[in-house]
Amino acid sequence: MFPSPFGESQWDKIGNGHFRAITPLIVEHGWMVQPLEVHHLLDDDCDHVDAVHINWTERLAITTAHRRPIRLWARLRAFRDTVKADRILRGIARNALRPIAKKRPLIYQIHDLESNWLQPRATWLIDQAFKAACLDLASAWVVHERSCLSAISDRHRPPPRTCICPLGDYAPFHGPAISRAEARRRLGLPAHGMVFLFSGYSSPRRNPAAAAAVIARLDPGTATLLVASTNGHEYLPAPTSANLHLHSGLLKPETVRDVCCAADWVLMPGSRYLTSAVIRTALSYGRPVICPDFGCQTDMAREAAIWLADDSEPALQAALQAALRMTTPEYQVFCAAAERRNTERTWSASAATYIQMLDTVSGAGVARPNRRGVSS
Repeated sequence: MFPSPFGESQWDKIGNGHFRAITPLIVEHGWMVQPLEVHHLLDDDCDHVDAVHINWTERLAITTAHRRPIRLWARLRAFRDTVKADRILRGIARNALRPIAKKRPLIYQIHDLESNWLQPRATWLIDQAFKAACLDLASAWVVHERSCLSAISDRHRPPPRTCICPLGDYAPFHGPAISRAEARRRLGLPAHGMVFLFSGYSSPRRNPAAAAAVIARLDPGTATLLVASTNGHEYLPAPTSANLHLHSGLLKPETVRDVCCAADWVLMPGSRYLTSAVIRTALSYGRPVICPDFGCQTDMAREAAIWLADDSEPALQAALQAALRMTTPEYQVFCAAAERRNTERTWSASAATYIQMLDTVSGAGVARPNRRGVSS
């Protein structure tokens, strides 16, 4: 598996939550799961491996951005919109991964079609090239909900096999639920009024500024916006309004639990995100969401969501006002739906689907103990 799902840093735990949860079940089935590094992929050092699973491409992009040929073509593409440079970048990425894919199944787990955080633009373009190569060379795609497949297949031809692996309960990563009152006390939030949570990495495609502008026009006793974002301060106005609370930096696991439990609604106004751990975490704590009807979110949230008409500020304002106008019984229907969606999506079901795909693409049939293994 690439990158390694077994790192102990918090970034590793966040980025590989899915595989950290299902790996024990894969191993129990008879596969060995081992980490791969960049040099294993680029130097075709995988002779001992039966299948390669690529979970994220960003680390490939960051590493190869230092290699002279790809760096030069990426810089040319970044500053001059040339078809030739783009074609050469994609060719380099395909040539780097083709030896891996020719000798064994390449499994690609699709989170998004574009990186949401890579900078500078040249590195982002390299990542786009590797994403395209993985999509084209893969024997199987892994996605988290069936509803995201149409957005992918509009741009890329599906491989012979697609695997739907819904994300399971995220509460075990962050701790058991606590009461709304206790969570607000811990975070210094008002005891009364509605709290909307904007959580996760901020970017031009997922920007808390519009939500902050809408909330700033409301009475602080009516609604509060809680922004729990590593870099949210980069997108928010200064000075902030009285009904805006900001938590910057990488959140501790228990703080992720606290901000979800303190909220009434979780916002994910990101533009064209295929999937979102933010939404899955909200459902894990029984919190309904406000998000676009797009990608995995459509099947992940269903009746637990107020759908955004588009990514404009008026659409966001309409959704927030709809939430504020709800009666308690109406709101409880949304909470019940969130709890139901959480219960229906389990790590064991996700692992079973993945194992079936893995046995099929590798020709293993029923896996045998002590197989040589899967790499990601």
